[in-house]
Amino acid sequence: MRRDRRADADYQRAVEKFVERTVIYGVSGLVHEIGKLKPDEWFHLFVQEDWETPAREAIPDLPPEKLLKFLEKNSLWISTDEATPSLCLTLLEIDGSWQEFCAANDLEPHRTEIYEHWIVSDWLADKLEARGEVIESDFYGLTIWGRACTGQAILLDDVICSIYDELHPEQEANRIAELNDRFRSRCGMPLFWEHIPGGDFVFTRGIEALPPETQISIWAAVRDFTDFSEGNDPHAERDFGAFTIDDVPEKIFWKIDYFKDASCSGGAEDPSDAARCFRILTVMLASEY
Repeated sequence: MRRDRRADADYQRAVEKFVERTVIYGVSGLVHEIGKLKPDEWFHLFVQEDWETPAREAIPDLPPEKLLKFLEKNSLWISTDEATPSLCLTLLEIDGSWQEFCAANDLEPHRTEIYEHWIVSDWLADKLEARGEVIESDFYGLTIWGRACTGQAILLDDVICSIYDELHPEQEANRIAELNDRFRSRCGMPLFWEHIPGGDFVFTRGIEALPPETQISIWAAVRDFTDFSEGNDPHAERDFGAFTIDDVPEKIFWKIDYFKDASCSGGAEDPSDAARCFRILTVMLASEY
C-alpha cells in the first residue's frame, strides 16, 4: 500500500504545485457537448474500462485447461497440474495483458463513468495512461485526461499522489529520518518511560548485563550516532547503526522498528506520520541480532 500522507498540509502544498504545472485547464463542458454530437467517435472519453479486476476475480475459478492454454500462448510449456492461478497472475502482472486475457476468456471489463475532463501536459498524460487512466492525446489538438472522480481536489487524487511520490521518494525518507533522529535523541535520557512520546526503548539482556557505566556510554553513542552510509542505511531513513565501545568485545547494534500503535500488533503503514506510528528502538549486542 502506498503510504498515505495526504492529510499533511506541507505534502498537500507540494502536490498542489505539481498539479499547477501539469494540469492545465478543466474542459468538462466542452468535451461533453462535442461528445453528444459525435458519440461514436468520443465514447471512449466517457467510460473507463478496468480489465484487471475481472481477470483477477475469474482466474481462481477457471478450469486448468484454460489456464494451461494461456500459459502455453506465452511460451510456458508445463503440465496441466502446474497451471496454477498464481502462476497465471504472476505472468499477467509482468506483461500487463489483462485485456487480452479477458477477451480470450469472454470476460467483460468493469466500467466506470468518467465525470471530469482536463487538459494536461503530454508528460503527465503518459504517466496517467500507464496507470490505466483514460487519455486522449488528440482531442482537436488537445491532450485530455478523463477523470473518473468528482467533488475531490485533484491534489488528493490517488493516481496524482502516486505519480508525485514516484518523483519525490526522498521527501518521505527525509521525514522518516527526522522523526527517527528526534526519537533516538531520547535514548537513555531520564524520562518517565510511560511518557516517552511516540515509542519505547528496548535493551536486550546482553546490554542489561553490562556495567552501568558502560550502558550509559552505549546510550550516549546511540543518541550521537552519525556514521550512516549506503551500506547500513540504503533507504536513507536512519533506522539502523553499529558501533564499538571500549571494554565490550563485540559490536553493538541499534535498530528502529515501526508499529501502528503501542500494542506492537501490526506494522505502521506510514512511519512518516508521527501520530500513526509507534517506534521501538532496540539496542543489542551483535550476537543477539
